[in-house]
Amino acid sequence: MGYLTARTTQELQAKIIEKADEETLILTPGRRLARRLRHAFRIAQIERGRRAWLPPKIVTLNSWLNETWLESWPEECIVSDIACLCLWKEAVEETALPEGLESDIGLYRLLDETYSAIIRHKIPPLPRDYLSPLIGWRQKAFEIFEGRLRAKGYVHPAFLPALIKDKLRDGSCVLPKQILCVGFESPAPVENDLLTGLAKDHGAVICSTESNEPPYIKAVGLPDVEQEVMWLAQDVLEKAQDTPLHRIGVVVPNMSAYAPLLSRVFQELIGSPTVEEGGNYNISLGESLFSQPLTQAALLPLRLMLEGEGRGLFLALLLSPYYGLWGRHRNILAQADRVWREYSIDQGLSDLLYILQKKKPEILSFIHPPGHDLAGLLRDLPGKRTGAGWIEALYRLWDIMQFPAINNEDEERVFRHLQEKLAALACDLGEEKIDAYTFYAWLKYALEETKVNVPGYEEAGIQVIGLIESRGLSFDHLYVVGLSAGSLPQPVRHFPLLTREEKSLVQGATIESQYLFAEQAFAHLMTVAPAVTLTRPLEEKSDPLPASPFWPEGEENTAVNYWLEPGQASLRAGWLRQAHEGWRDHPIPYPTEDTPLVPAPLPDELSVTAIEKAISCPFKFFADTVLRLSELPEPTIGISSQEKGNRLHRLFALFTSQMRKQGVFLTDAGQSESILKECIAEVLADVTDNPYWQIERERWSGLLATWLCLERKRKEEGWRWLLEEANFSSLQNASWPFTVHGRIDRIDINDGERKICCWDYKTGSTPPPVDIHTHFLAPQLPLYLLALRGGKTSLPVPFQSLTAGYISLKSEGEVQFGEPVKDEAGWETCLSAWEKEITSLGQRLSAGNFPADPKPIPKGNRNGACQYCPYLTLCTYWKKEEENDHV
Repeated sequence: MGYLTARTTQELQAKIIEKADEETLILTPGRRLARRLRHAFRIAQIERGRRAWLPPKIVTLNSWLNETWLESWPEECIVSDIACLCLWKEAVEETALPEGLESDIGLYRLLDETYSAIIRHKIPPLPRDYLSPLIGWRQKAFEIFEGRLRAKGYVHPAFLPALIKDKLRDGSCVLPKQILCVGFESPAPVENDLLTGLAKDHGAVICSTESNEPPYIKAVGLPDVEQEVMWLAQDVLEKAQDTPLHRIGVVVPNMSAYAPLLSRVFQELIGSPTVEEGGNYNISLGESLFSQPLTQAALLPLRLMLEGEGRGLFLALLLSPYYGLWGRHRNILAQADRVWREYSIDQGLSDLLYILQKKKPEILSFIHPPGHDLAGLLRDLPGKRTGAGWIEALYRLWDIMQFPAINNEDEERVFRHLQEKLAALACDLGEEKIDAYTFYAWLKYALEETKVNVPGYEEAGIQVIGLIESRGLSFDHLYVVGLSAGSLPQPVRHFPLLTREEKSLVQGATIESQYLFAEQAFAHLMTVAPAVTLTRPLEEKSDPLPASPFWPEGEENTAVNYWLEPGQASLRAGWLRQAHEGWRDHPIPYPTEDTPLVPAPLPDELSVTAIEKAISCPFKFFADTVLRLSELPEPTIGISSQEKGNRLHRLFALFTSQMRKQGVFLTDAGQSESILKECIAEVLADVTDNPYWQIERERWSGLLATWLCLERKRKEEGWRWLLEEANFSSLQNASWPFTVHGRIDRIDINDGERKICCWDYKTGSTPPPVDIHTHFLAPQLPLYLLALRGGKTSLPVPFQSLTAGYISLKSEGEVQFGEPVKDEAGWETCLSAWEKEITSLGQRLSAGNFPADPKPIPKGNRNGACQYCPYLTLCTYWKKEEENDHV
């Protein structure tokens, strides 16, 4: 049994290359080390002046096992991943599931991981009298699975090391003259048996590093993960000034958590990642085929059907650049979303298409494929099909929708991968008919398990790799990132279907084994480079984050502030560089006052609502009325408050007019209630099947009963309905720079007192009286009275006095008639004051002053006039408040 050792991985690689020739087999745990050794061998031959040579065979252990098995002409085939899970599905369906478990892909994967762990770690069978109900069920599932595996002529991949060892023993496999095993610090027992057998019986050499000379170590603590990664990128850039990029390694024990942030920051500061054999860096955590934009687009028709025919998915399908059918009309189709938002249609293909047909038929004409009905095509999908049948249906939809519209080689590569996986899936799923949900679950799993961003080449920039991938590699400088508790050692692996005794035999299934693995891995990292920098975040979400037990003493704590001290490396980020250059070259002091617009872009006539907005905040008025900016409406689940209010207003106007036309009095309860029901039916005619409106209609019954009761009392006091939805326009005052128009919800008259009362229905909150006669924030009622007094609304009868009020309709218990000003003298004073207020407002607006001046002013948790403002991102008010807070 031979060993080859060295103090560092670089020295070990040199010895391996020196020893290797064309009759050598070199086994590695991962592809990256295999590629690195191939590259090193090629460079060594060139340096020796050779023009041609035969390389050694350098492959991963798994690749060699599969290849050797196939070359032995076995009777059994290695079961594929999907086919294996399908067999687990059959096994589960033949057993009585324990309570709490569900038959899904997650359970099949758990069973397979448990089965593999038992085989790879040589865990002996449990005695039957020891089995708990859960473990007993597991064993039953194992027995059925193994029977199905044999019946299909399959062999599980976990058995390959033992099977190959047997074939080597009986001479079925031919081995090369020399075998070198590199990077196997902690193999599973079954792999260890194979490697030991190769060494003892076939002269294989086990290659490893052993050193008592630690490298130069620098430990740096950063406030949080983002600053840690930013500091890392800056330091790597500085190191790259005198170190070749491919000789800089970054090991990330918790790669899945760090990869997205690393990718973003490296993209900003370092540039594009690896492309072929060029580039600046490559991050080894490949992206799944499922996450690719083209794949996501490919699955849109299926997801649209499975996920409730949502507005977002339908819009994504129409606007996707991968569907050529709608390519020339996307600017028109995008307008459909505004229609859907305005009418709160958030799902249901029929409803989405119906509202377009009703409101924007010109858009609908671009949606349906020629000769096809889109809704019909998608409705043909439900049902049960074989895997091949589902894939055929997908291809048919893609063909009709002209998918994929490919723009570059990367997208072609992704689509080829997708086609290959679909073909394999069709074969693995067999002839069983499954529904769309099951098919999508299998498809999603297969695509998620397929990586398309293969790790790059050894000369392709900075190597960002995981802990296991670092085995056997060498660098001039190594960074180990995120060395906090929970990263190294990592949390215990979850094996809920193993007993406590079984877990003690599985690597990583106990705290002790995880620590031992981490200790071995960290010791190996100390041989990878002569200089090692360790980094860790000090906090996570403002909570202190303990360091890894391997963290050395004497750390250096620092921070990164790319706003105040960006540093040379940080300024490589385009957005940050442009921001700093802009501040430096074109300083723009924040204005102490908003600059007036001259001449003022003020309309000649304003609505009552516009006047109210101008009083509430001149800037909101400017954005809404002058610039005509409109907020993109968000779909409402159920019924929007605006729609409820609009329909209730229509109902009251229709009811009061019908009662007058038919000469029915409120005292005739039966007849008036009959007319009310007819009016309700007319107002809700287009939403009778809507369950939300069915509930709202029930709520109306109590509210309207209370309202009718109060109306009868007013009838007894001498009041009757005179007009509803009375429009007025050209309301003016000599000192106003504009005229005003509006609509009064209802006008009543008391014939005995010859008194007019105008009402405004309120389905939401009612303004307090002080907002009318003291704070001057609610101009509706005063402007209505000014319009009546000025004769801007034609009344069929003469009157002597005026009043106004609100009819609150917020809920059944809050129905009330309220007059904020109790007598005619009070109204005269109030109206006179309002004329002056509007004059002052007009002077400010006509001078071009539209400051962000909200009333009521936000205080504490109350946002005042800013509560529902859609223009906060354009507003200067909060910026000024922040400056005042710092004064």
